[in-house]
Amino acid sequence: MPVAATETNEVGTGGGLIHLGRVMLAALAFVGLAACDVPSIRTSGDVSALNVQSVEVDTSQMAVAVEGRAFAVTREKLDADLTAAITAALASKSDPEGRPVRVDITMEQLRLAPPIERVAAGTSAATGVVSVIEVGTGAVVVPPTRVTGNSESIRAAWILGLATTQTVDKDYGGTVNGFAATTRAALFGPDE
Repeated sequence: MPVAATETNEVGTGGGLIHLGRVMLAALAFVGLAACDVPSIRTSGDVSALNVQSVEVDTSQMAVAVEGRAFAVTREKLDADLTAAITAALASKSDPEGRPVRVDITMEQLRLAPPIERVAAGTSAATGVVSVIEVGTGAVVVPPTRVTGNSESIRAAWILGLATTQTVDKDYGGTVNGFAATTRAALFGPDE
């Protein structure tokens, strides 16, 4: 079972709606921020190897599976898609000789930016509370921490953003994979 998030830290690549008054700043900062590393959610100095034995995603607390754009997906399908993407992302960094752990994620939101928000460089994003528990002992390796991951797709601003809007299927897949990649970076550091 996922750990209840009573107090959480926050980490991620941002997300949400960018207000029109900040469009220019956001557009200028976008290129620089896209290359920023995701901060580690592990305890400072903890460099122990982790052997991820399972990933448990809980979408039951979400009001709807997807917000922002009309997309017919159930919470069960979202749960399965996130579990598969996160399991695959973490497998590439998991060490079979490391500390055996379970990664619990309670999803809060998956929001696909509507095409009109692309004019203001809106970005699709997913947010969830991630915790890591040692298998066998139940020891908390990483306390509940809010993680936000943006879609993997590059977002253009202004009219170009509208003209290059992705299909909802691709936006959904990119957002699921973007959250998985952010979770991997938060647990294991940036890809080299």
